[in-house]
Amino acid sequence: CMWCVSLHGRYPHSLATQFTEEELQKWVGDKLVGLVTVREVTFSIVNLFLQRVPPHKVAVLAFSPRGRYASLALRRAASDEKQLVDVGRVSFQDEEAWGKEYGVTRWPSLVFFKGPGTRPLVVDSGSQRIDVSKLIKHHAHQTLPALRHNTVRDVGCVFGRKQVLGASAFCAVLVGQHGPVFSRARGDLLQVTAVLEDKNPPLEYAAAAHAFAGGKLRFAWVDALEQSSWCRYHTGSSS
Repeated sequence: CMWCVSLHGRYPHSLATQFTEEELQKWVGDKLVGLVTVREVTFSIVNLFLQRVPPHKVAVLAFSPRGRYASLALRRAASDEKQLVDVGRVSFQDEEAWGKEYGVTRWPSLVFFKGPGTRPLVVDSGSQRIDVSKLIKHHAHQTLPALRHNTVRDVGCVFGRKQVLGASAFCAVLVGQHGPVFSRARGDLLQVTAVLEDKNPPLEYAAAAHAFAGGKLRFAWVDALEQSSWCRYHTGSSS
């Protein structure tokens, strides 16, 4: 492997003879590059994994047909988007259960969980090789995105007098504290966006639908407890 060639001679004992190629890639990711760890997720603990993902992040399951460890490509993608996604790796087992629960019929596949009110989005390999980095970057935001300091420009909600390319004229921001009630509210707001995306929206929503389609109206959410300074600045409230 290329890592064996490049590292050979740098250490007193050849790593190529100590490790398999997969083990060597893991060592490189851990010790040399410092990539985030992508832990294995089994069907029995998937709900626990999803519960532990921070509410503003997209959860990603990467289904791999072989190997004991996450690939360097997957770990690099998870590292690049670590502020927006949490990635888990699923090895080739319990395929019938995964297929029944999440619709995974091909391996490798990626499954994205993009917030309350959404269905898991399955992207399988089909006849093409999966570009893990591009896919994770493309799906790094929730369907109803969290408005945070590192997502403001992507979401399009830039506040102030200065005009910013791609910024929306109006942003409707749902504010609340993380929990079951707020999760339901996020799901309800997502249903509003679905109505606005309809080709023939109700007449009373026609103007809003036109603005939404043209990028002039955006929707997002803010955690009032975690982002209290944002709330104080925009609402003038200290609570």
